[in-house]
Formats: sequence, C-alpha cells, structure tokens
Amino acid sequence: MIFIWLPFEKRGIGIEALSLDRLISFSNWFNDSLGTWSFERFMDHSSQMGKLLGQISLGILAVYFGFTIESIEGPFFQKLDLGFWAIPLSILWIVGIINAINLIDGLDGLASGITLVILITLSWLAHEMGKIELMLLMVVLIGSLVSFLSFNRPPASIFMGDSGSYFLGYLIAILSIWVCEKPNGTVSLFPLLILAVPIIDTTFSIFRRFLKGIPFYSADKDHLHHRLLAKGLTPTQAVFILSGFSIIYGSLALSAHYFPEIQSYSYLIGIGLIWILLYFLEYDVIRRPVSSIRGQSDLRQRRDLMIALAEQMDHFFSKDNDLSSTLNSFNYWCGLAGISEYRIIFQKKKLL
Repeated sequence: MIFIWLPFEKRGIGIEALSLDRLISFSNWFNDSLGTWSFERFMDHSSQMGKLLGQISLGILAVYFGFTIESIEGPFFQKLDLGFWAIPLSILWIVGIINAINLIDGLDGLASGITLVILITLSWLAHEMGKIELMLLMVVLIGSLVSFLSFNRPPASIFMGDSGSYFLGYLIAILSIWVCEKPNGTVSLFPLLILAVPIIDTTFSIFRRFLKGIPFYSADKDHLHHRLLAKGLTPTQAVFILSGFSIIYGSLALSAHYFPEIQSYSYLIGIGLIWILLYFLEYDVIRRPVSSIRGQSDLRQRRDLMIALAEQMDHFFSKDNDLSSTLNSFNYWCGLAGISEYRIIFQKKKLL
C-alpha cells in the first residue's frame, strides 16, 4: 500500500485499476526474506532446501492471488491452453526467475544492471499495451534501482545479497506475467526474450551440474561472467557485455510486439545469439557436444570413486604403523584414484 500517496487520481489514473489481490501479492517480497531467514535457522543442515521450500511457498501464494499462466501465445502457435499444468508451471516460473537473478549476481552491479534493463523493457511494454498504472509502478522500482546501482557498480560499496536478489527475482517473475498478460488471460512468450540472459545462465548451469553429477545448488566458477573474466575482461567490461546482451534481447521482444508478422524471426535470432555467446565462451557442450557429454559421464564415475575413497581414507591408513607402510598405502590409494603422479612435502622437506 506504499503507492497510495502517489497522485494517480490527479492524472486521471485510479489506483483501483490495479487488482488489489495482485497488489497484496506484489508486496509479499517481505515474506520471501522472512521465509529464507526462518528456514535457514530451523533447517541448519538443509539450508538450500529451506530456501527452495520458501520460494515454492511464495510461488503458491502468488498463484493464489492471480498470477497464473493459464495459456500462452507464441510465434509458432496462436494459443496453447496449459490446463492442469497451469499452476505447476506458474510456480516453476516464479521459483526459476527468483533463482535466476540470484545465480547471476556474481559480479558487482551485474544483477542490478540486468534487472534494470529488464524493468525498463517491461515498463516500456506495459506502456505500449495500455497498462499505464503498472508502468508507473515499475517506474518507482526503476528509480530505486538506479539509486542502488550507483553504489553497487564496480567497485561496489554496498551489496545485494541473497535477500536482495530474491526480492528482485520475485518482482520480475510476477511483473513479467502481469505485463505480458492479455485481456483474454493469455500470456505471451515475450518474457523468454526479456529475461533471456538470466534464463540462459541458470538453465545452462543446471544442465552443466546435471552432467557433472553434482547438486544443482552447488557453486562453481563456470557461469557466463566467469567465462568472460577468463577471456581477460575486467569485471566492469563483463557487466557491460552481459547487460548489452540483455538490451539486445529486450529490443527483440519490443520488435516482436511492434511487428507481429516477424515475431518468429525475433525468437530465432534470440536462439542464434545464445549459440554464438556460448560458442564464444568456449563451452565444450556447444563446441564438442558428443565428446563433452561422454567425458562428463567418465568424470562422474571418477568423482564417485574419489568420494568413496575419501570416505574410507582414515580406515585405509589406520593400519599403517610406520612412514614406509603409510607411503606404500598412499601409493596404492593413488593408483585406485587414478593419480599417476604426486608430491609429498613434510616439514618443508620433499619425501617423494
């Protein structure tokens, strides 16, 4: 209700034009932060699962207040009714975008910069679709985000943190549904273009971790921004490049809106840009898909073996009473683990 003070009535715009239920859901970002805080403390050994449960609860609440994708409209089909899948896919969209913004928050100013581009694109689209009240709502968010970005840009003096990225992800998830929903209840696929950069990074991260056989919530150094840094770019340059890609995808979404007859080409260009970006960043699964997938299978087997050997390490060496026996056991252990060469330093003296 923080928007009641805005003089909408003087401009011929009534706040009642916005759904009260949706405004209530829109303000429920506080529940996300509170839920994450609670779950992390009551589920010390399952903090990631606690966060996920909190996000799913928030998704269910948003669906209850009307943010449901009941049917979609795309470039290659007029209308597709989701039926039974409407509710689970709506929750999946909300939870997915919450985590997408969180995962892309790996450099100073990256998540806030991309979110700013997304909000500007959504507000522009809202204006063109006649949703002026919703556009004004997003203008307030854009103003606050610009202020935050002035301190969050590299080198940052303030940081977003999980609560900040979850907050922005939740807002974008429900705003993308709200803006792109037509009067007949059909939601266009424009959000797939507008949010392409965080969606690409998150989807590819989950796929990559699945191939490696590690939990999807495990941290790694293989995100898009990590690859750009590995190319020799500075953090500021990496932020500008990914924000630039977000601007391009937003422009494709606006082009698809203005020129429906070329809508399919906008999505095809978007897919092509994904391939070019991933190929430039030298992801093996793009450059050498078959050998990469086979190699990941071998790595999963070796990783499982290493984990099993590590768990038995204390028991393995407990029977050795002298240094020579320990070294022989260690040599045998390395052979099982597939380690062909190693060096042991003991009290700054090389033993092997």
